[in-house]
Amino acid sequence: MEPCFAKKMGKCGALETGCPGYENCPFYRTREQVDESRQRAMARIVGLPLPEQVYIADTYYQGKMPWLPGYEGV
Repeated sequence: MEPCFAKKMGKCGALETGCPGYENCPFYRTREQVDESRQRAMARIVGLPLPEQVYIADTYYQGKMPWLPGYEGV
């Protein structure tokens, strides 16, 4: 089984408790699955009206819009 994206230095970064094992973990995803999910999320943000994109950028990305290549914010 491929390693989980959240496992860092032998510990789970998604859960405060120890890793329950890949078969029993509801958060288990491969790095590829996580990357695909992030790409889909960025595509959804691109489709939003600009004021909503600015709100998301200010709230979660320190004013940057990584979904728009080359845009660094104000």
